Amino acid sequence: MAGETARSGADAGGREGPPDRRVERGRRTRHQIVKATIDLVGSGNPHPTARQVARQAGVAVRLVFHHFRRVEVLLRLAAELQAARHRGRITMIPPGDPLPVRTEAICHQRRVLFEATGPVMQAAQRSEPGSPELERVLAGQRALLRRQLVTTFGPELDAAGGEAERLLDVLEHTTGWQYWSSLRREAGLSAAASERAMATAVTELLARRSR
Repeated sequence: MAGETARSGADAGGREGPPDRRVERGRRTRHQIVKATIDLVGSGNPHPTARQVARQAGVAVRLVFHHFRRVEVLLRLAAELQAARHRGRITMIPPGDPLPVRTEAICHQRRVLFEATGPVMQAAQRSEPGSPELERVLAGQRALLRRQLVTTFGPELDAAGGEAERLLDVLEHTTGWQYWSSLRREAGLSAAASERAMATAVTELLARRSR
């Protein structure tokens, strides 16, 4: 027991240190590693290795595995951090504003959100498909985006009557990550052009419903 106590009071280099200082140092190291992963994925490396992450974070490779066990877990935690970081970008847009203003605001917010979080979310899904923890994060984001649509396009949904739920489903798809990804990657559009295309699609959808 005495040996365990002595070991617990030493840091990775064998030096003694206050427990709260070691806990804080570990927290900072974990944050550095997760942020390094986000930076690597965001710069175009969807499958960074532990060595690449360690180099980017400025830590030893062993610390990556010490804190996260597997790179797949690290990618999922990076996705969770990104989702939490950018949740505040989604704000409820007053339904009393003119429809073009609301549509432009929705599509711009989606552009900012998807450009920031999309790459790491996609990397996490590929590396750990079916992860319950990741599905929880994605479900939370989808629920937030759907609530925004309900608030922003409330008058149009009310006017749709019995078709309101179906209209909401189509709006959710048209302003969702999959549609954005198809514009950016399959159609090869720039972020600005993708935003305009999304706004046009939403405008046409609501115009057809109002006829």
